[in-house]
Amino acid sequence: MSFRIRRELLGKLRRLPLGWFTDRNSGVVKKTVEDDVAALHQLIAHSVVEVTAAAGPVVVAVGYLLAVDWRMALISLVPLVAGLVVHQRAMAGAGTKYPEFMAWLTRLSGAAVEFVNGIGVVKAFGTPGVASRRSQPRRPILRPPPAAAAAPGVARRRGISGSGPHRGDDGASSASAVRACAS
Repeated sequence: MSFRIRRELLGKLRRLPLGWFTDRNSGVVKKTVEDDVAALHQLIAHSVVEVTAAAGPVVVAVGYLLAVDWRMALISLVPLVAGLVVHQRAMAGAGTKYPEFMAWLTRLSGAAVEFVNGIGVVKAFGTPGVASRRSQPRRPILRPPPAAAAAPGVARRRGISGSGPHRGDDGASSASAVRACAS
C-alpha cells in the first residue's frame, strides 16, 4: 500500500511545474514522499495491533482482579488513572505546538538533504568551514542570559565582556591577540 501511495505521489509530482520545485527545497518533497507516507503506514498497519497488545493485558488483569476482589481492582486502577491525568495535563499544550514542530522538522529535513547533496561540490570547490555556516542558525534558539549581566565579576575574570564574543577585558578580539603573540 505504501508503495502504491508513493508511486501516485511521484506521478503527481511529475506533472507539477518546475516553479513549484523552485519555491520549495528538496526536504519538503522528501518529507511528503517518504516521511508522511511512512507515518501513514504506521497509523494504518501498526497502530491497531500495538494498541490492542498494550491494552489487552491491562483489561485481562483488571477483569481477573474484579473476579477475585473488587477492592483490589479499584486500588490497582489508581496509578493508571493518575498516569492518564498526568499525561493529559502534560500534553495539554501540544496541540498548539505541533504545527510549529512540524515546520521546524521540515526545515531540518530540507537543510540536511541540501547539505548532503552539496558535499561533493564543497569538497571539490569549497573552503573548509564555509559550507557549514549556512546550516548554522542565524540567531540562537535558546538564548542564555548574558554572562556580564549575570555575574559581572566572574565575567570579567574569565575574559567575557559585553562587547561581543571572543573579546577580552581590553575589548581586543582573540584574533588580534593571537596575531600580537605571533609577532
